[in-house]
Amino acid sequence: MSAPLAFFGTGLSPYAQYPLIVMEEKGIVYTATAVDLVSKPQWFVDAAPTGRVPALRLDDGTVLCESAAIVEYLEEVYAPRMLPADPVQRARHRMWAQVAGELVSGLADVYMAPDAARLAAATETFTRRLAMLDRGLADWPAPASGQSLTLADARNAPWTVRYDALARLGALHPLADARPRLRDYVARLRAQPSLRRTTPNGFDALFAASVKRRGGAIAAAFT
Repeated sequence: MSAPLAFFGTGLSPYAQYPLIVMEEKGIVYTATAVDLVSKPQWFVDAAPTGRVPALRLDDGTVLCESAAIVEYLEEVYAPRMLPADPVQRARHRMWAQVAGELVSGLADVYMAPDAARLAAATETFTRRLAMLDRGLADWPAPASGQSLTLADARNAPWTVRYDALARLGALHPLADARPRLRDYVARLRAQPSLRRTTPNGFDALFAASVKRRGGAIAAAFT
């Protein structure tokens, strides 16, 4: 029997949570090790080609980095497939996964903004991207047969955890609530077992502490 995949990441990284959700959806056996990003252990720096998380060590010792590359490998090697067989539909799934990645980075720009001006600009950009997603949901690609999530859903799910935390902490107005279709979509992702299993216990407090340590503008709004 081959050794389980070894995953290296951090519970606060939305980029690490994406491949974790995919592994959960596919029922892949894996181990997960947290990496201290402030003081990365030398064994990790030596093993990971980019020195960044997330990273995945395969059973032959090969280490892959970058969430998109890891997910592409998982999709090619492990069933059940989360992309449909039809090439046009596969392209649509990948298109919306790319947009989801922009939402992940867009929300990160919000909670990492160093001053009020950049916070306002980042919030405006994130709101526009939410509007794009809302329009896309009118003709959202369906999950592959037998699956509960698309890859686009799996990539969207991590930002919803951080969005919810910011809203609960009083630092961000619940922007999705004004759009019923988007609000319902976020609620559906929030309820996914794979998202809950890959979100650390006490996430809100951990996330708030991380944002406060950065000294970003939004931390002052925490209740």
